[in-house]
Amino acid sequence: MEIRTQYLDLTYLKYAVNDFESLGITENNYREKLEISDPNMTYEQVRYTYAMELQNSSSTKYMLRDADGKLDDAWLNAVKRIGRNIGKTPRNNQAQNEQTKAAAKKYNLSKEGQRLLHDNVSKNGYGYQEILEEAKAIAEMGGKYVK
Repeated sequence: MEIRTQYLDLTYLKYAVNDFESLGITENNYREKLEISDPNMTYEQVRYTYAMELQNSSSTKYMLRDADGKLDDAWLNAVKRIGRNIGKTPRNNQAQNEQTKAAAKKYNLSKEGQRLLHDNVSKNGYGYQEILEEAKAIAEMGGKYVK
């Protein structure tokens, strides 16, 4: 039996704790809030898995945090989507790429905005509505993310 281990930087665990606290995700409601259907996934496993997702995601560097590690409000919906996709397999990649391009065009995202959208959507199993929500959230951030 092969055992795969991966290093988790404690900074990301702290982020996970802060993110869950900011969203009101607790041991009593995590299944409902994050739509966890696996009865064997404990609160700690979900939070740890979320921390690993943060650490491994290239889009995490765009998530603005204050000195205490609290997320900028614009990112809290992204946290919910990451949480909801824990343990889910990605959908059809080609279809998702086309939907991402269409959403970027709809919300007039710049190259930086398109890159951020792609990074946020990749390997997360998002459907079209979730991709549109993500594109809208990026557009609302303004600045370099829109044309």
